[in-house]
Amino acid sequence: NFAINANDTYALLIGISEFESGFPPIPPVRNNLVDFYNLLVDKRHVGLPRKNVQVVYNKTDHEIAETMLGISRIPGMETLLIYYSGHGHKSDVKTLTLTARNTKKIGDVILGGIDLGFINDKILRPSTASQKILILDACHSGIAAQGDDEVVRLINVKGTYTLTSSGDEASYFDKNAQNTFFTAAMLDMLRKGVDDITREMISLEDIYESSSQKLLAEKFPKPNRKSE
Repeated sequence: NFAINANDTYALLIGISEFESGFPPIPPVRNNLVDFYNLLVDKRHVGLPRKNVQVVYNKTDHEIAETMLGISRIPGMETLLIYYSGHGHKSDVKTLTLTARNTKKIGDVILGGIDLGFINDKILRPSTASQKILILDACHSGIAAQGDDEVVRLINVKGTYTLTSSGDEASYFDKNAQNTFFTAAMLDMLRKGVDDITREMISLEDIYESSSQKLLAEKFPKPNRKSE
């Protein structure tokens, strides 16, 4: 029931492809950011003003958190879009940490990273935006949408739509591909739209359904989503 007003929509694209300790690189992440940025500012598709889109690439957890806090508090904003592409680390059944460049894993302890609880409580909940869209392309990212046995629902801010690359499992990429598999499916849908000439716009559910069909056909995990 809500359309995106381009001038009052702000997007933050976060990507981590290289890590200082312990996590393997994800080369396609850079192209994920470039391709998503180009699509968002393209007037044939979304048409956001370039000044409304920020990109954070291979930064530390402090730099990512600071940028998140800044963009989430822009006055007069109607829609906030946050996209993350990188590794997701599941500390336990209720916790997901999005890795940053400086994230380290010592035994079962994660140092330096962005916890989903921080995004929910400090970014989405206080945001001035009435609509929030969170897209996570990371392993175990479905915890954000449903949690363990659909009981733990970490992202629970009213007005938020969460779309994740997988449930409680790994996400996949080919280091020589243009994009990670989930982001490739999502971008393809955004570019091509739906095969229905009577429809002027596509919905977030369209993106979820199209991405799911494509990824399942290729034997990859099904994306997850939650509308709050």
